[in-house]
Amino acid sequence: MECLPLFIFFSALIVSSTFLNFSIAAYTLASNQSLTDGQTLVSLGQKFELGFFSPGSSKNRYLGIWYRTIPDTVLWIANRNEPVVDSQGTLRISSNGTLFLFSGNQSIIWSSKLSEVAAHPVAQLLDTGNVVIVDQARTSSDQYIWQSFDYPCDTRFPGMRLEDNLGTAADRYVTSWKSADDPSPGDFSYRIENHGLPQLVIMMGSVKKHRTGPWNGVRFSGLPVFTNPAFKPILNFDGNQLISTYDPYSDAVMSRLTLNESGLLQRFRAGVKLPDLLESIVNTSMSLNECQTECLTNCSCTAYANAYITGGGSGCLMWFGDLIDTREYIAENTEQDVYIRLSASELESIRNSHKTDKAVVKILISAASGMLLLGLLCGFIIVRIRRKRRGEHGYSPDFSH
Repeated sequence: MECLPLFIFFSALIVSSTFLNFSIAAYTLASNQSLTDGQTLVSLGQKFELGFFSPGSSKNRYLGIWYRTIPDTVLWIANRNEPVVDSQGTLRISSNGTLFLFSGNQSIIWSSKLSEVAAHPVAQLLDTGNVVIVDQARTSSDQYIWQSFDYPCDTRFPGMRLEDNLGTAADRYVTSWKSADDPSPGDFSYRIENHGLPQLVIMMGSVKKHRTGPWNGVRFSGLPVFTNPAFKPILNFDGNQLISTYDPYSDAVMSRLTLNESGLLQRFRAGVKLPDLLESIVNTSMSLNECQTECLTNCSCTAYANAYITGGGSGCLMWFGDLIDTREYIAENTEQDVYIRLSASELESIRNSHKTDKAVVKILISAASGMLLLGLLCGFIIVRIRRKRRGEHGYSPDFSH
């Protein structure tokens, strides 16, 4: 079985200085309202936005959700299997609580599935990124008649569930896009399976490409342990359902898991300050790809980034040793990505197996092997010798930022 690595990507916060779409003031859509192409709904806390978009170079239109401060990052799509071919799409909610997406000729492109009928339905975009339908006639506002979290696309949010219903109902899992221009379901899926002990797996069709290792009561055993994790994994058995979810430790930090079209699972976290430059090298003439290659060929390199963010990014900044003073940070109208290396791995074999230049490796966690153990042992010895010489107290790097 071929093992694909699990990639974790820490992204600095992107704040867009302009918003081209007109935003409806409310975060709800009632049965007497409609949302047309060019309009958006914005969640109450201004975190998420719902509207129409075209992916990549495609001219097709899709109804999706994205971070309001990162409009190019689409997180969920309603009509990923059937696009609107013009810019005349309209979203409406019926009197019984069903969402309908219409094309310009009033053909139904997509509709939600209701478990029950609502007397006074309202659609809401929550600050979790979840679109829900609630019945205002009920006293409890958290009883959802329908929610988008039940229909994952390529991205997993905090609170979104992966389900293995043990043959009693349809499973819930994440599916990659077909390509950067086509969000319809691709070849890869990220799901939970249970053969004695539950584990998370990445599948390419029916072929298992990667597995985390079984649940040990606290976490999935094959996942890395962070000294300051951004979220807490949760596993529940509910009747005939096996449910995997995770909760964030802080609602202030945006974090997500995305399965890209090459089958790589990436973790994105927005809003971090770059590490201190106590042990670093700057080369202003190198590109980001050259910087990546240089870092991966140096076992002491722990992270790299563009030195400058202007003009799409230029120069190379590499860190060595502990990443000091990396903190949550909100940047205004700037974007800078830092790529944190967790371990050495088989970069070239992964590139050859996928045969695509789009599989940009951000941070690498390879399968446990003899080479990895030797590498970790080597790094541990070097750090101990360095600290002994300096007489400094021990410090454990925080890879969660």
